[in-house]
Amino acid sequence: MKFVVVYQREPHARQLAFRDVLQPKNFEERAALARRTRDELDLDVEIWIDDMGDSSRAAFGDLPSWGVLISPNGHVMRKVSWPDPDELQAFARNIWTPAKTDRAAAARARVARSLAAAE
Repeated sequence: MKFVVVYQREPHARQLAFRDVLQPKNFEERAALARRTRDELDLDVEIWIDDMGDSSRAAFGDLPSWGVLISPNGHVMRKVSWPDPDELQAFARNIWTPAKTDRAAAARARVARSLAAAE
């Protein structure tokens, strides 16, 4: 399981505690602000920096502080606003247990054998 942060448009630029934070005008400024955020919050997680058009919003929806659980084969399994890390982790563990993975692999193998026999 891998957790990442997707850094997008700064939603609080020039507001309240973020008065000194300007909205980045280009990718380099966005990357610098992402590094600053990582350092100030002492984040130990991989950060992906979205393009200036915020393509991730188009892909996953315009949710505030969103979390998306994506399967290893690229399927969106769950999408939530204001995710609780423990809930997402429990959901992921429930989906990707070794027993379920083994059963799914066995089912795929049975289907493949049936298709091969029908040819």
